[in-house]
Amino acid sequence: GKSDVWRYARAYGLSPPAATPITGDPVASPDFWRIVGYWLAEGVVTGGRKGGSGVVRWTFGGTEQHLADDVAEVLGRFGILIRSCPRPGNSLDVKGSSQQLASFLGVFGNNAGNKTLPDWVFLLPEGSVRELVRGYVEGDGCVERGWTRTTSVSLALLEGFRRLLARIGVVSGVMRTGGVRALPHRQLYEL
Repeated sequence: GKSDVWRYARAYGLSPPAATPITGDPVASPDFWRIVGYWLAEGVVTGGRKGGSGVVRWTFGGTEQHLADDVAEVLGRFGILIRSCPRPGNSLDVKGSSQQLASFLGVFGNNAGNKTLPDWVFLLPEGSVRELVRGYVEGDGCVERGWTRTTSVSLALLEGFRRLLARIGVVSGVMRTGGVRALPHRQLYEL
């Protein structure tokens, strides 16, 4: 039957149909929120082969295979098949097809400059907030001399993370920094 075909396709790394429903309740899992944090740092929702908008994509650095593996493991628990492959220029493309996940992530905006945290995110349990922050920092941050910092072209996103950090007792601030070399016309912000 049809399910046998998709079982075979999955065995060879092909995506299931975009309409494959999410199983379980990912929003209740703190691990899921870490994956959302990675997506806020490194992700985008794109059109599929048939022009839909159900392809969720992360682009990690070539040395960040552990992040790609984490995305695949966590989303796999909810029935979403994730594939990863190296890209030219020492990066790793990680993607999966899910209309439900694409619609959910779309609430956070798409493309770096348009991302933000919706107000309801501030109602998440503390464990989920910590994992969301952890995922974002692992995806777009660094630790230097004991300080953790992240950068973004989205002031709204960093202000949202500043508010989330305050909620869990972490003092932080957002400041304007220099422009992005590849995009000199865009302003860069640091948290």
